[in-house]
Amino acid sequence: MTMVLLLGFTPYGAVSIVAAIGLYMVGMGMTLAQAQAGALLPYPDRAGAASSLLGFITQTSSAAVGAILGHTLGINAWPLAIAVVAAGSLSLLLWVFSRNIRARSGATH
Repeated sequence: MTMVLLLGFTPYGAVSIVAAIGLYMVGMGMTLAQAQAGALLPYPDRAGAASSLLGFITQTSSAAVGAILGHTLGINAWPLAIAVVAAGSLSLLLWVFSRNIRARSGATH
C-alpha cells in the first residue's frame, strides 16, 4: 500500500518504488522464515512434502506474476504497484479464510 501511495502522490517515481520495495523486502525478511515454519507445523510427519509444495507454489506464482508484469510494464510502474497490493491482499484473504482450518489443526498462527 505504501508503494501505491508514494507512486500516486509524489513526483519521485523511481525513488518511491525503490523505497517501498525495500521496506516490503525488510518485512518479508523478518517474517518469511517464521511463516514457512508455521506452515509446516500442522504436518510434522510430512514436512518434506509440505516444504516442497510451499516452495513450488511460491516459485510458480512468482514466475507467473513476473511474466505478466514483464509484458505490462511500460512508461510507468503502476502494474508493479498493483501486483504488490494484489498479492498482499490475496495473502490476507487466505489468512482470514483459513482460520477454521488452523484452529482445527491446533496451529496458533
